[in-house]
Amino acid sequence: MKPDEDNKVLILGATGTFGRKIAKGLVERNIAIIISGRHEEPLLALKKQLSKAAIDTCIDILCFDFKTRLSQELLRIRPLIVINAVGPYQTADFTTAINCILLGVSYIDLADAREYVNDFAILEEEAIKKNCIAITGASTLPCLSSAVLDHYKDEFKTIDSLVYGISLGQKAERGLATFKSILSYTGQRLEDFPGITKKVYGWQDLYRQEYPLLGKRWMANCDVPDLDLLPSFFPIKSIRFSAGIENTVAHLGLAFLAWLVRLKLPIKLQNYAETLLKWSHYFDRFGTDAGAMHMLMSGTDYQGNHKNIKWFLVAKAGDGSYIPTIPAIWLTKKILQEEISEIGAISAMRLMSLENYMSELKKLDVHIFSEVSKKI
Repeated sequence: MKPDEDNKVLILGATGTFGRKIAKGLVERNIAIIISGRHEEPLLALKKQLSKAAIDTCIDILCFDFKTRLSQELLRIRPLIVINAVGPYQTADFTTAINCILLGVSYIDLADAREYVNDFAILEEEAIKKNCIAITGASTLPCLSSAVLDHYKDEFKTIDSLVYGISLGQKAERGLATFKSILSYTGQRLEDFPGITKKVYGWQDLYRQEYPLLGKRWMANCDVPDLDLLPSFFPIKSIRFSAGIENTVAHLGLAFLAWLVRLKLPIKLQNYAETLLKWSHYFDRFGTDAGAMHMLMSGTDYQGNHKNIKWFLVAKAGDGSYIPTIPAIWLTKKILQEEISEIGAISAMRLMSLENYMSELKKLDVHIFSEVSKKI
């Protein structure tokens, strides 16, 4: 099937960690794309790489600074969808999304910043007026997390506790923007969320999580939009999300830095992001490329019985880094096929079913484990 070159997708930050994978996923699905960035050389290299994977798919290059020239370029090239893969979103505003909406261009981003995602609905009225859809948070959280909860929603009348998290393999690809996102709240007090009984700080409250195939991994507090989004729809009384780095020294080293920030030492970790990321790779030889996600749900079913459900995803061969890009690829395909008719400004929560997600992961080295237990 020949791609429809009139329905092109513009990818902002196409040469980044997630942007490259999104571009690859789209051309593999025969979707015409425009890869953009500020520097031509990496764009040319990416186009060459993508062309090997999809010979007949149209791949154009656009070299520009989207922060200053996005509106002009949108008017010129007229893409149907813009995917914003440029982080970190903790310091971003809605300018990029607004520029797209004002021109009636559908918009998708991978935002992981709590305030950004929570406030995104202020764009709703304008998006409806312009008859387009703007989607924020098209990534593992809240797409996959809400898909898992949706899958098990009939098992619970109330969820007393949701404890879940993501563990990154030490050798897995990790981008600077994502690392900056984590550093932005490391050692900082997090905004309240359901179930907390004390002040909660980023990258603290360490614990060990047991994963199938992998064993125990360190975890620590993270600030994510899920902490507000999931309890707004599902009957969750207490929620806790954590993330972790496979290597003990790397994980505990960041926990030490969190204490320095919490103790009010004059240190801004984001300023050292590149150096810290480089140092973290020194430990790669002591780790693996296997990542994982866990969701531990505990509550009461409709018969009044106490129920526990454990759900695990284990990704090997470095394939875990593809999982956050699946929603942007899938949603783009559905918009182009006119299978998503909704308009407005929304989060990506509950836009994909667990079956949708698992279908997209078939070609990856991904393993799913689940366990249900009940006390009568």
